[in-house]
Amino acid sequence: MIREVVSIGPRESIESAVRLMTEHDISSLVVTSEGVLHGIITERDVLTRVVAKGLRASEAMVVDIMSPSLITITPDTPLEQANEIMVEKRIKKLPVVEPSTHRLLGILSATDFIRLQKKLVAAAKKQARGATEDEAVFAQQVVKSDEGQHLEFKSTLRWDLIKKCVNPDLENVCLKTVCAFMNADGGDLIIGVTDDRQALGLCLDYQTLRTPSRDGFENKLISLFSAKVGDSFLRFIRVSFPLVDGVEVCRVNVSPSSEPVFIKENGQEHFFVRTGNNSRPFSLSDTTRYVMERWR
Repeated sequence: MIREVVSIGPRESIESAVRLMTEHDISSLVVTSEGVLHGIITERDVLTRVVAKGLRASEAMVVDIMSPSLITITPDTPLEQANEIMVEKRIKKLPVVEPSTHRLLGILSATDFIRLQKKLVAAAKKQARGATEDEAVFAQQVVKSDEGQHLEFKSTLRWDLIKKCVNPDLENVCLKTVCAFMNADGGDLIIGVTDDRQALGLCLDYQTLRTPSRDGFENKLISLFSAKVGDSFLRFIRVSFPLVDGVEVCRVNVSPSSEPVFIKENGQEHFFVRTGNNSRPFSLSDTTRYVMERWR
């Protein structure tokens, strides 16, 4: 939990709020008065309630556009429950308040959970060691299903079957698929299965890794995701290794994100959304419109 929270008063100008967010490289500000929590203002609030309406940032006040109804937690709230709230409500920050006075004590954010990343990843690996009943059932269904809104097959993560070498472009395609699922309704990326549902397995990818094993594959996938998408979104994916037609494949189960997810490529950020059986790239205008409608 962050105890030194950057905040702003309700009677301050939007211009001051934007300046504070820029100076501290943050996307939102809690609104307080004498330590008591009154609301929150985000970059999206500025975009949709000030810029889109043609208001002057120097004249509009924080109280005019802030969100006063906040979901909060107390110091006694279990971390697991806090994480579930953030995922379910699609929010990335939770104010921690004193129950009796509503005084702000700190902010719990998605990045706080990154501190537990090693333990969470270790637990996920342990869970994936044996195929659970659910994974076994899923594996049986995969070979009977076509690609669609919630399912995508990729033959490999990084080995190019045509060029017979490692191809970073293939890694990006997998990451784009995961981002597209996150920006839509979630889904499953299955690596090691062809478009026509033939199970290839992961051996071709394993041979490209420093540690040619399931652990090496998962570490590579997570490091790619971390570098090009961000650690804070790791909580929306679960990696497992079910058997399909007797060979081990990788299942990346993706949950919908609580905020827009971008992928970094060639120094720029790109936005993808799953539509049917495609991971569709959105233009800047389409991205703005989609974000405003989905995460309002």
